[in-house]
Amino acid sequence: MNGVSKAVVAAVKSWALGIPLGLVIRAVISGHAPPFTFILVTMGSTAVLLVGLRALLSSILPNNESKKDDVYRHGSPFELFELLTSLVRRW
Repeated sequence: MNGVSKAVVAAVKSWALGIPLGLVIRAVISGHAPPFTFILVTMGSTAVLLVGLRALLSSILPNNESKKDDVYRHGSPFELFELLTSLVRRW
């Protein structure tokens, strides 16, 4: 899979889970289910916007494969904490 297809798959997954969940939350809060046309328009418009923009941006923006081999990314998760504590101790 290339960068564009990965981006589209991720967007479709988030859309397929997020929009129906949002509609259910809206129905619970408002006390009634939204009309069927509202559901169709919501699902369709967000699918086009979310998936389309994600695919467009992933094809336009550069894919930085060189960042994966960066020397500075081989540290521990606690390096930021160690840096901050050493800076505080210097005061």
